Amino acid sequence: MFAAAAAIMFSLWAWSLVPPIENWGNPNEDGFSYVGVFYATIICLPVGLYLLVGAIAAHGQYVRRARNAFFIAAGITILVVAFLIFQHIAPTAMAEKFLGFKSDCDLIARTFWADIADVRLPTSRRGSSFQAEPHPSDRRNL
Repeated sequence: MFAAAAAIMFSLWAWSLVPPIENWGNPNEDGFSYVGVFYATIICLPVGLYLLVGAIAAHGQYVRRARNAFFIAAGITILVVAFLIFQHIAPTAMAEKFLGFKSDCDLIARTFWADIADVRLPTSRRGSSFQAEPHPSDRRNL
């Protein structure tokens, strides 16, 4: 049990290394991809090491430390899984519920900025002039 939790913690730590490796040598990299590595190193790596030592030693103070680390690892894993679920579900569900259409980043962005400006932008820019239509709530029944 401790070994499986240690493997999950080491996997999360290794997963945090993927963005910096992918952006290695990218001149447009701003360093934000290293934030995950920083937090995974100070949270997941020590917890994983305590769990691994507890799994190998299997007695005494190592098991007590590993038991505490196991609860921390379970909490971190639940938190990460919850964030991944929300990341996958939230954009589509929010777009369908609040905006009335399926998730399309360009359409969401245009609708968001159009709501701020109180106008609806056309869905295409055909023609030479670009004019915004009035917001549906501003239209009067003629």
